[in-house]
Amino acid sequence: MSQHTKDLVNVFKISEYVKDNKLDTTRFEAAHAEIQAEMRTIKYATQDTFRTLLATDNYLQKYLPFQTQSIVSENFKAVLKDNIELLLKQKEVEH
Repeated sequence: MSQHTKDLVNVFKISEYVKDNKLDTTRFEAAHAEIQAEMRTIKYATQDTFRTLLATDNYLQKYLPFQTQSIVSENFKAVLKDNIELLLKQKEVEH
């Protein structure tokens, strides 16, 4: 009988603990809404980073070669300014 009484007391303690520490729906919904808002923020930041990455890749693929060619051409012109024949050949290659 004393063992059953101890078990019953333990069950009451556990039920009181569960009652005191249970998560009510308003706290759950508030926490859930906060997590959803943070997830949306992270999603938008990730999408913005991805768009920036695509724009950078586009620049590197399309415009950087033209800029590099322009620098090379300017150097050729500076070096070949005395040799008009080679300078004209370089202009033909550019076109």
